[in-house]
Amino acid sequence: MKQISTDSHRDFQGIWIPAALWKDRTLSMTQKVILLEVRSFQKHGMACFVSNEHLADLCGVTSSAIEKALQQLVQSGHLKRWTEYAEKKRTRLMAVVHAQMWEHPQPAVAPTQNKLREPPTASCGTHPQPAEAPTHSQLRNNNTREQNKEQTKRKENTPQSIQDVVEYFRQLMVMDPESMAEDFWNYYESNGWQVGRNKMKNWHAAASQWNKRQKQFKDERTSKGKGYTGVNSADLAKAIQDQTS
Repeated sequence: MKQISTDSHRDFQGIWIPAALWKDRTLSMTQKVILLEVRSFQKHGMACFVSNEHLADLCGVTSSAIEKALQQLVQSGHLKRWTEYAEKKRTRLMAVVHAQMWEHPQPAVAPTQNKLREPPTASCGTHPQPAEAPTHSQLRNNNTREQNKEQTKRKENTPQSIQDVVEYFRQLMVMDPESMAEDFWNYYESNGWQVGRNKMKNWHAAASQWNKRQKQFKDERTSKGKGYTGVNSADLAKAIQDQTS
């Protein structure tokens, strides 16, 4: 996937803040600036690379504060972040979710002089009736349906790809995130993302427990003089089920 990483690749003329983003009280101003900056680099909707240092300099905060804000945006579903490899080079890509909702509105086309001179014509010689305004109940039901759709989207509790799992294990400072992510993904992908008999409620929490329990198994085996030869995926899943039940 092509990447855009420098100001020379974008036609930057300022930042326009959509009303929906400006009024979103769940996001900090730093998070809003991050979303707008990443969106400005997404030429034709493609993913882009923006460094934490660039965002930290723009927002006037530390790189660690930017990393924390990015993790929160990923967890809340506002931002997607993954890693791609090309010629042994690792690149972290980002993309704003539903970025098309933030497009700057286009100005209406001004009518030509001829159209301005033509008087409006009423259908069948009658005065046009104004459209009936929706009732309060209809507005409330429409808002409720939209809110339910949005909540359903945010309750997607399974990772979209194995790269999401790899990236999360990297954030947990796992020694071999690719290998652990593969074990975690293969096990839960095969059982339909079930924890016991229940659907998984939070895959981030399950992944954290997976990492934690693997460390505990390793310490227990080392203390008993058995050495560490890997942990069975079923044992890890059973430990997570016991922890969450």
